[in-house]
Amino acid sequence: MEPPNEKGALLHAPIPKSATPRYQHCKPAQACFLSWQREAARLFNEYWRTGDKRHLAAFVRGVVAMGAHQARAAQ
Repeated sequence: MEPPNEKGALLHAPIPKSATPRYQHCKPAQACFLSWQREAARLFNEYWRTGDKRHLAAFVRGVVAMGAHQARAAQ
């Protein structure tokens, strides 16, 4: 990637697909929450299958984030 020619040029550059948030396509909050639940289930299953504690840590982090999101939405 080349440096920008002018100040702020990177702000207007197209965003590579890999840099976009994974669940950006979710419009209704409920649809996103269901996606997050599926991902949490996948992570827990991966931990159960492999015993890799990184999957368990990611599962716990996701569940805590879902709880925080739900608490914020309830306010």
